[in-house]
Amino acid sequence: MKKRSKKLKIITLRKQTVTWGERKKGSNQNKNKIKHYGRYRKNAKLTPDRIRAKMIRRRNGFIKLLYSLKKRPLWFITLIYPSFIKKNALACRINKDINCLGTALRRLYPKCWFIYTIESSIKSPLHIHLVGRTGTEKPELKKNIKKYWERILGYRKQKYQRVDYLNSPKDSDAIIGYLSARKKRIGLYKVIELIKNKHSYGVINKKNLPVAEPEVYELNEDQFEELKELLLDEVKTTDLSTGKPHKSNQIERILNSGSGYQVLQDDSRMIKMLKSFKPNGE
Repeated sequence: MKKRSKKLKIITLRKQTVTWGERKKGSNQNKNKIKHYGRYRKNAKLTPDRIRAKMIRRRNGFIKLLYSLKKRPLWFITLIYPSFIKKNALACRINKDINCLGTALRRLYPKCWFIYTIESSIKSPLHIHLVGRTGTEKPELKKNIKKYWERILGYRKQKYQRVDYLNSPKDSDAIIGYLSARKKRIGLYKVIELIKNKHSYGVINKKNLPVAEPEVYELNEDQFEELKELLLDEVKTTDLSTGKPHKSNQIERILNSGSGYQVLQDDSRMIKMLKSFKPNGE
């Protein structure tokens, strides 16, 4: 009778996000390769189940991106549309408008970076949020955003933009927490219903994005059991995962699922413990 091959736990730490999965001991598969299961053709019909699956993937990717930044964003921008533009027309043009604005920002601020997300609410079927930095000390961002957004809209009678400077790390954390809030899931579902397979989030000037490099650790079952206790404690105490149903689901995932991810606090004991191990490849 053949012996069952032991599995190693692959832990990837990127700033404040930790992901875990399994790999057979002795396997030579590419550890950095991301495999996507259950994908479908771009022209496939979006059923409610497919929309829900797409929503979960996009939300998880967006949250991981926000909490993997090495530098905090200094600007928070909100862009809305006139109420007389119908939602179907918005869905057709919103990604093109983001591209136009991105071109203007790259030209004005070559060192800038911005993460954008498309959201939906009761007041506005579709609107845009951006967080990031300009890379300059006196960017006059409010003036330039107003100028270019009005030019894109072709309408100047009312104010359709808001630009806020984030003075402190506390302000930046509050905005990141707002954008990654669990209640945003319903809005994201509506966004995907409207824009279909177009991007609901992305990066402007990606080459300047200050994302932390991943640190990959290979742990045996005993080592992972130690980390699991810290991970469970993190879920129960952290403010980044609010809501009892969500916490219950995450605890169940940690205990029984072979893979998952969690956003950690800056002073997390789990981060300190992982740092005590030797990253894979060193």
